This record gives sequence, C-alpha cells and structure tokens, in this order.
Amino acid sequence: MDRMSTQVAKEQGGMDRSEGSAFALGDGGDQLLAQSEVRLAIPEELFALRELDVFYEIEHQTLWSYMRPEGRPSFTPAMLADFEAWQRLIAEGFGPDRVPLRYLVLGSRSPGVFCFGGDLKLFKHLIETRD
Repeated sequence: MDRMSTQVAKEQGGMDRSEGSAFALGDGGDQLLAQSEVRLAIPEELFALRELDVFYEIEHQTLWSYMRPEGRPSFTPAMLADFEAWQRLIAEGFGPDRVPLRYLVLGSRSPGVFCFGGDLKLFKHLIETRD
C-alpha cells in the first residue's frame, strides 16, 4: 500500500500496520505458525526433485515419497540421481534437533507398477557398445 492509501485508510478508520494483524488467525494460529516453521526447516530442493514427489506429514512425522518416472517405471540414471539427492536432503533436514522423522514411505505414481527394476534398454545399449 502506498503512503496516500495508508493515510486515507487511517482517516476512514482503517487499521495501521502497527496495530496488529490485518486478519485474525483464530485459535489455530499457533498451529499454522508451527507447521510453517517445520515446512521451512526442510530443504526446499527435496520438494522439487524431477522424478520423485515428496510430501511431509507433520501429524505423523512421515515423509511420503512417490516415484514419478518420466519414462518407463525403472531405475534410470535420472531417477537414481534424484534418489541420491533425496537421501542427502533427508539427512540434512531431518533428525535430532531438526525436523522429526518417524516414518519414510516409498510408493509409485505408475498405476499397478512399483518399479520394473533396472533400465534394461540402457543396459542393453551399454553392453552392445561395450561401455
């Protein structure tokens, strides 16, 4: 709000920012603040992985992680890179004196399939090219 609008609001009985919040959070305000603090303590990169959807459930101290492969549901180099980052970020963000973690759940976004294992197409190519 610019100075002119602020002055008009004051003259019309509006509230100055120094008087408190523009809206009341109600009885759940402390809980919302605590949830925000927990969410901000978790490394943001954990929620931005390419092939993993990650969600933290505060109530049960559970980290839900779902594989979301861009291609076939298999362990490709891209997915393995995400899992390496995932492990590092969990170690950085959770534990004693940090965000509590009681449960870690891993699932798949591929209907009816958890994972087909290694990327057989990649293995075949590497064998054929003797790499």
